[in-house]
Amino acid sequence: MKINSMKIRGIALLACITIPAISFAAPPTSGAYITDPIDQYVEDQASTVLAGANSVLCYIKSMNPNAMVNQPSYIALIDSNKCDSNSGGGRSGNNGASYQKATVTATQASGAPLLGDVWVGNPYMLITVKYSALTAPSATLPFGDFSLNWCGTSATGTAGSCDGEKGFITAGSTGLSYFTSGMGQGQGVATQSSALTLVATSADAGSGSMQKTAVLSTGASKTKAITFAYNATHFLRSDDAGVTQQCFDRLLVNADKSAWSYGLYDSTGAQVTRNSGFPIEYTDPTGAKVNGYIGYWGFWSQGGTTPASGTAISKISYANGSPVATNFTLLQSGGKLIKHTAFVKTLAAVNKQRFWFYNMSAVPATGTPVMTADAQYELYWDDAVKQFMISGKQNATTSNMEAYATPVAIANADMVTAASWGLNAWANGSQWSIDGRAISALATTLSTTAVNIVSEDIVYPDQYAAITGGLKCVIDCPQPTAAMATPAFLNDGSTTFSVATANLVSYTLNANTGDLTNAASAAAVKNLSSTQQWAFTSNTQGSGKLIDATTFNAITPATPGQYTAADLAAINTFYTWQSSSNSWDQLSILKDSAGAVVKFDAPLKVDFVVPANTDTVLKKPYGNYAGTTLSLEFGGFGDLWGIPSSCIDLITNTACDFTKTVQDTFRWKPEFSIPFDGTTGVVTFTPAGGTLTTYYVKPLSQEVRLRKVATTVCTAAGLTYPASTPTLPVASGWTDPALGTIPTVSNTAPRVIQGVVMY
Repeated sequence: MKINSMKIRGIALLACITIPAISFAAPPTSGAYITDPIDQYVEDQASTVLAGANSVLCYIKSMNPNAMVNQPSYIALIDSNKCDSNSGGGRSGNNGASYQKATVTATQASGAPLLGDVWVGNPYMLITVKYSALTAPSATLPFGDFSLNWCGTSATGTAGSCDGEKGFITAGSTGLSYFTSGMGQGQGVATQSSALTLVATSADAGSGSMQKTAVLSTGASKTKAITFAYNATHFLRSDDAGVTQQCFDRLLVNADKSAWSYGLYDSTGAQVTRNSGFPIEYTDPTGAKVNGYIGYWGFWSQGGTTPASGTAISKISYANGSPVATNFTLLQSGGKLIKHTAFVKTLAAVNKQRFWFYNMSAVPATGTPVMTADAQYELYWDDAVKQFMISGKQNATTSNMEAYATPVAIANADMVTAASWGLNAWANGSQWSIDGRAISALATTLSTTAVNIVSEDIVYPDQYAAITGGLKCVIDCPQPTAAMATPAFLNDGSTTFSVATANLVSYTLNANTGDLTNAASAAAVKNLSSTQQWAFTSNTQGSGKLIDATTFNAITPATPGQYTAADLAAINTFYTWQSSSNSWDQLSILKDSAGAVVKFDAPLKVDFVVPANTDTVLKKPYGNYAGTTLSLEFGGFGDLWGIPSSCIDLITNTACDFTKTVQDTFRWKPEFSIPFDGTTGVVTFTPAGGTLTTYYVKPLSQEVRLRKVATTVCTAAGLTYPASTPTLPVASGWTDPALGTIPTVSNTAPRVIQGVVMY
């Protein structure tokens, strides 16, 4: 049996959805753009349990044991982000891959089941899996014939104790069963368990039930149960032990869709890739071989810690069917320098791009405020009416950004008052700002108000020499104490907005260590913990603007000898220093034997013109974004970020009702999907001073949400609940894998990376 065909996303209720042929116009007409498959699956309230089973099967698929049958035990790397049961099948974040190492043995005698033993290790848990696969899914066996049992032992548990998690999946002639139990996930949850049963009466019909139980640290427990049934046209389920029935149309053409992963393709139809990283191997202090990955977003290793600077690192590449090791030396610094380059657009160019704005005082100051003090709002510029519009407000209790039913206009004069120091926004994958002087002229400039769009690039140590005279800082300048305790907030912009020349902070850059150094104390500003904040978030520590000496000396402050944030607003090229305990805030690079640095590609910034709302079924799939140009980021094949999000209620598959006191069925999903269409499904990239390039977009992983209809529609279609609720599996159905110690692998270079056999 082929393990990679054992995908049960949506299992019975979705397995028989027929995906219609997808039409597209314009080139390319060949290549991967045409042949790459679109992975579609149904997301539903029942998926809260189903997702756990799919995550397990995704891990097995990513090891590709079918291709490694009766070969020596091998190492596979699995990107856990791709198999995250909470991500809808793909990630929308931008922190790169998160690989887990697995040791796999796959055997199969003639006519016998494929047997597999798997050891998946990480710093928190060792998971062992034993599986047996006999038959792939078919008309008579909708789920195939296979079994998996797993045991997860926590880092503090004794070997084989399964104190972290244990569970099983079995499928055969009677249907499919899934059960798991283990440590709780979430605040106040001590333990939890999930169970699922699916019974297929035909290729198009069946029923099932699921249950989730959480035992709280107080001893109390919470249970949610759902029963469902389906036929060829409709899906009927209960909510929380059958209190309410919900009926859904199973026709794909009537469903809502959200893509979580996209590929970009050139005019020939070939995949567009980025040099974002590669697998590595090194020897730790104990002499053990360690697998890892290094790329634009930093360093990952199976041990969870980064080796010290100077460690010998081997890049693993593959040629002529064999792994090839190329030796480098690791340079590791506790921070990294980011170069920011701004180019100017206009407010008209960012029309309807939504951003969050923290309002500090009531606006307007008199009368009924449209924005209250100390509150976060969602705003956008509407170029048709030449005003900023307020489209949502953050709930102070739940932190949800709750959309307004009808956007509220804010007078331009009031916006000038609210953003007198300038406006900074992170909107749909693009950082942009309007400085205070441009905001003050808003009432007269309107559509032509200058907007600074900012791109970011890592500065590597071999590029430090080009920054002559070091760097100068006015506000938000990190200063370490002698003992590297919490850095002092020197010239904090929130309290001191005018800084004398004598109080400017100067930094130098050390190309040998990669450090930012304070000239006075000679202490490196790095390795800052998450509690050592000198920025606007608790996870990423970013300084204020650092400006090279030549550029700084050309500034003419409004008040001689005094510098303010407004004096720095017109600087279009500047730097910031990032540092934290997170790998993506640290510099990890490789140098070859000649001292040359290995560089990785930054995400590619592309523009997407949102199509018009012309869909006759979904009516307004693009909403207020129709006709808007959005700035997105492409980090590599499969990773396209920046589409705005909206909230969906899993009970009804409709927009969230934020007036509910209980919101545990809410989840966030992309506001819309980029269509697979040769005309509207494209993005463009224009390098500075270069020629526009068009790339074609194809969704690779697409979530489908069935359209809710009246319950009477299910009744009319002959769909009712089964006479008896399908029996749920219990813990006694689990069998301990009892695999023993991890086998020794002769070649420690990964043979499979995310399902791809490397050699």
